[in-house]
Amino acid sequence: MDSNIKIEDFTGIDRVISRARLEHTIYLGNAIATAIHHFARWLRQAAHAMQRGYDAELDRRAIEADTFLRRSVSHY
Repeated sequence: MDSNIKIEDFTGIDRVISRARLEHTIYLGNAIATAIHHFARWLRQAAHAMQRGYDAELDRRAIEADTFLRRSVSHY
């Protein structure tokens, strides 16, 4: 074994290690951003579904309250 190894001999290895850490960090950041994006999209879809249900309930109550409109809407 040679005990006279200089630090300059490891600069290439240091670059490879730092590049691998950077790529790992980028991959992890992209995974987190994608997860947040999908969660936000799911939350928006759930809010729209709840809004549609609420609007349908308001329409149903309006139909029940108006006797003339109730006759014109079929029950089947």
